[in-house]
Amino acid sequence: MGFRFGRDKTRAGRYQWISEALENVVHRQISDHQREHQAGAGADGRTQGLRIALLALALTACPTARTPTAATFPPVEKALTQGANWLLSQQGPDGGWHSNTYAAFRDGRALTPVVLSAVLYAAPRDARTAAAYDRGVDFVASLVDDEGTLQHRLDYPVYSLAGALLVLDIPRNARHLRQRDAIITLLRAHQLSSENGWSAEDPEAGGWGYWHEVPVKPPMATAHHELLSSNLSATLFAVGALRLSGVPSDDRSLQTAQAFLLRCRNEDGGFFLTPTNPIQNKAASDASGRPRSYASATADGVRLMLKLGLPITDPKVQAARAWLLRHVHGAGQHGDFPPEREFSREGSYFYTSWTVAHALMFLGVTHLTTPQGAQRWADVFARELMARQQPDGSFRNAATDLREDDPLVATSLALATLALARTAATGDLSTSVTMER
Repeated sequence: MGFRFGRDKTRAGRYQWISEALENVVHRQISDHQREHQAGAGADGRTQGLRIALLALALTACPTARTPTAATFPPVEKALTQGANWLLSQQGPDGGWHSNTYAAFRDGRALTPVVLSAVLYAAPRDARTAAAYDRGVDFVASLVDDEGTLQHRLDYPVYSLAGALLVLDIPRNARHLRQRDAIITLLRAHQLSSENGWSAEDPEAGGWGYWHEVPVKPPMATAHHELLSSNLSATLFAVGALRLSGVPSDDRSLQTAQAFLLRCRNEDGGFFLTPTNPIQNKAASDASGRPRSYASATADGVRLMLKLGLPITDPKVQAARAWLLRHVHGAGQHGDFPPEREFSREGSYFYTSWTVAHALMFLGVTHLTTPQGAQRWADVFARELMARQQPDGSFRNAATDLREDDPLVATSLALATLALARTAATGDLSTSVTMER
């Protein structure tokens, strides 16, 4: 028997179970009742429960230690329902979600897992949602055949494979276990690892990136493409998916990922996206040539440190927390951006809101310093995001830097962030479909 994130579990029980799954993120004892539940469920049940809890870590959030209250929280349910209904209306006949804005997203392989995560936490709990969700899962699983062979060329293989793994690791989707196991192997192959010719001295080594093929290191004298590199965002997706699938934090590949992560860390406690591709670092570099820290990269860095086993008390985690508290005053991108890079601030609005919300939850942050004084971040994020919703329920970014002008991208990220804010403010951990088989 698996564990369910539904309305039939007590709030306290859900809090304790998730906290245990977060390992070093939140140090809390699991209740005697849950210990008995685990013992009765057996090894398979424990594994399923851990996977469900880690999925909540990856796609939603960890509840804070402070007792939540809904008294002043903005009314997000209407916004979530309208947005989810818009997403459901965009599902293709094959079960996937396909971009009408960008050719690279038209095959639906990178987009569909992101949409499904939003549907899982934002959509109404009814038969229509369940049917759409299951069709989407079947589309995701069609990425590989029963023999584990990749069936499609991928423009964004790391996001496509990691997203698929996050979806297929839910016990409800165990009918695709063979495909899930094959995707783990495929995702591992896309690390810039020693198996692909990278050495510990290479600044790219240990991470994952945007390269569309297996990232084999070219000969030393050969100049290679700027996308044949690693970055924090792709590495976060890959590590999160592998951890959810049961790969331990002391696995050799994850230890090399930690080495890459720390190469993206600044002395101010913040992070930047990559040490090898200046164009991808949104806040550019300072006068010394060092990339500046900025909010989305710092939040990604926090999440990666915790997923890789660093305790929340680690000085590097606490320094990143302090950076976020100094710079983040609301939704969207934050940091010191030179005038010529301000377009990157607005262009990453929805992704930044999404990853910063995760980081604040994991760190136990409840309030931010805003121009109006100290306010709960959940309230601030919810108000600012809902102000951007379109009449049809979708979200769009006028800026194109992160392709958030594609409403499938922006709406999925916005709804996931609103669901995170709802959890932070009210303790609501419900999902639109049951998570167990």
